[in-house]
Amino acid sequence: MTTRLEDEFHRALENHVYADIRSHDFPMFLMQAMRRHGGVFAAKQLLSISPVRSGLTELGKHGRLDISVEALMLQERWRPLFSADELNLARRRLKDLGHEP
Repeated sequence: MTTRLEDEFHRALENHVYADIRSHDFPMFLMQAMRRHGGVFAAKQLLSISPVRSGLTELGKHGRLDISVEALMLQERWRPLFSADELNLARRRLKDLGHEP
């Protein structure tokens, strides 16, 4: 059972996914994970990938890190869904690519 906040994050992540798909290559596994397990799980899975996914680097090249999953996770509304370590990793990835969340 998911919470209302988790459901809202899932819908927000879907919107991010569709924006990302329109502008760049988006990992299909993330969409599959979202369908099977929900947006919070999918975001955490994406964050666990090392090294940084090429899609995030590509978004950085186009100045669109604002539509990354990492940027969405760091929005104040969604922070309670993630651990401090997860949020720090998301922040560090964006900073490493020149985006100040």
